[in-house]
Amino acid sequence: MQNRSNFLTKNSFVLRALLLSLIVKLFLAYLLPVVGDESYYLVWGQYLQLSYFDHPPAVAWLTWISNQLYSVFPLSWFWLSIRLPFIIISTVTFLIWLKAYLFEQNEDANVKSFTILYFLNPLLGLGGIFATPDIPLLFFWSMAYYAILKIRATQFIKWYAILGVSLGLGFCSKYHIVVLPISMIIALFFLKDLKSIQIKKLIYTVIFGFIFSLPVVIWNYQNEWSSFLFQLNHGFNAEKKYNFMWTISYLVGQVILFNPIILFYLFKNVKKSLTKNVALSQWGFFVFSSFKAIVEANWPVTSHAQGLLGVKSDFKKYFKFSVFYWCLIWLVLIGLIMSPVSTEKLVNIPQSYSAREIYNLTKAYRPLFGPTYQLSSLMHAISNEPIYKLDGLSRLDFYDYLKSSLPSDDMTNFYVLKYVQTTWPEWVDDYKIEKVLDLPKYQLELYELSYE
Repeated sequence: MQNRSNFLTKNSFVLRALLLSLIVKLFLAYLLPVVGDESYYLVWGQYLQLSYFDHPPAVAWLTWISNQLYSVFPLSWFWLSIRLPFIIISTVTFLIWLKAYLFEQNEDANVKSFTILYFLNPLLGLGGIFATPDIPLLFFWSMAYYAILKIRATQFIKWYAILGVSLGLGFCSKYHIVVLPISMIIALFFLKDLKSIQIKKLIYTVIFGFIFSLPVVIWNYQNEWSSFLFQLNHGFNAEKKYNFMWTISYLVGQVILFNPIILFYLFKNVKKSLTKNVALSQWGFFVFSSFKAIVEANWPVTSHAQGLLGVKSDFKKYFKFSVFYWCLIWLVLIGLIMSPVSTEKLVNIPQSYSAREIYNLTKAYRPLFGPTYQLSSLMHAISNEPIYKLDGLSRLDFYDYLKSSLPSDDMTNFYVLKYVQTTWPEWVDDYKIEKVLDLPKYQLELYELSYE
């Protein structure tokens, strides 16, 4: 068996696959339009805080780097400048999962299958280019799981500490990191192997985890725990009556995205595999969530990488069918993306192509406030002109914490882009409101507001 320390230098296939995936990611990052959430996180990077209302701060730490690149690259390259730090992190993440795979499986023979299946998965491959909190979450999750493997093998205190650091920084990436310790406890209990974790040494994990999660804890303490409450309501919305389609759509979507052949394989010999139990318990967690609210397709992304660790040499008879499945899925996806229906729907999705046209149509009207965090941040990104969402015009978000989202005292009049179906916030009742422009293509209206 090859020495792990020089495995990559000896395995030219993995290096070639990694290089090819990096080239494809860079090309697609430059080609694909930036969506509203990505540009929103870019704005966060211009206002660094301990944490944020919508998500923890790690995505802003990365977009701070994006902003430095954004100031250097030509404006036409801003797609790539936003995404480059995330592409680098996602590439390193694959290497950590690969290291965990080699350590846990103790075999190199099936590493080609693992590599191919990893990059063909839409959430792990193509998904690695987008500027979202999932990228740092996957990175720190992989670090945490690798630390768990080392703990079980060595019981060294340093790995308990590294586990705490990884969980703490994972908590600063996305709150979903809490699913990892929950799924680990369930898996170890099911395998009757709780003794493989020494309780006395877990104090190091708790201490380091708490220290490295402090930015999020402090911010929430200072802001009445608003982010925690928002995410709990988002994931376990008790106000809405249960709709069975929440669960059905989650299960069907995940089977398609995960690859039904790999999923079938995971259920085989599940009683003997830690990684299979950890992956499937994550699925179970989000099945439970689906009884409370809609589960978004990317939420169980960590289970996709986790599940691939369970692919061993006996998977070879399924491998060709799995690759054929992914080729078929990608052909369908490309066909859908290139279809006229998708082109029409793209107009209604907040993304940089539409934002540029909207910006040009409204360029003569200043000062201008936007209708949502997506469109406001997109117009900001494509023009480098700060455009803030009007306070209270849509759901509570980061912009509502900025003074710039309200007109200043010296503004006698200003302009507001508003979606047709959106209602005005109550505080604008003191203003005279007059429509000056219709943008029916985007279901938008432009209004002038002035003191009566």
